[in-house]
Amino acid sequence: NTYFGFNNNDDFRIYAGNTLKMIADSDNVRLYYNGTEKFATTTTGAAVSDNSTGTAQASFGGLSLVNSNTTANNGSAISFAHNTASSGSHAKVGAIYKDRTGSSEDTDLFFGTLGGGSYAERMRITSTGIVGIGTDDPGEVNGVDFTAVGLHVKASTLGRTITVFFFF
Repeated sequence: NTYFGFNNNDDFRIYAGNTLKMIADSDNVRLYYNGTEKFATTTTGAAVSDNSTGTAQASFGGLSLVNSNTTANNGSAISFAHNTASSGSHAKVGAIYKDRTGSSEDTDLFFGTLGGGSYAERMRITSTGIVGIGTDDPGEVNGVDFTAVGLHVKASTLGRTITVFFFF
């Protein structure tokens, strides 16, 4: 049985059987799973609760973005915008599902930002650990495309600073 309604505090609640699933009041919304709060809005944003007990990264819980479409090269992302959801993305962190065939799935992690009014991918970490900066297709370990910006290396040791600029 699923039922919903308001309690004496004017909180809107949803139950499945005798298990609380959601509370919405005048200030926030809280979602529950197996009687434990898992998601809550706050005055400064939102919080996801994770009570995972595993110590291996593969067993960590947390926020999951799921794209059930099995087409290669699609993905999921967290978008950051300055005003409303309709104002467009100003930065994204996401996953691109490069290969979705059975047990050989491969996923790349990407970072993108808005610069000069145009969104572009700025960095990618491939499923094999290759890092690309300024390219969405890094071909070698720590591949970096410096054609637009050059390379600035700064090292400070023993009170001395050495700055080297390379332009390509």
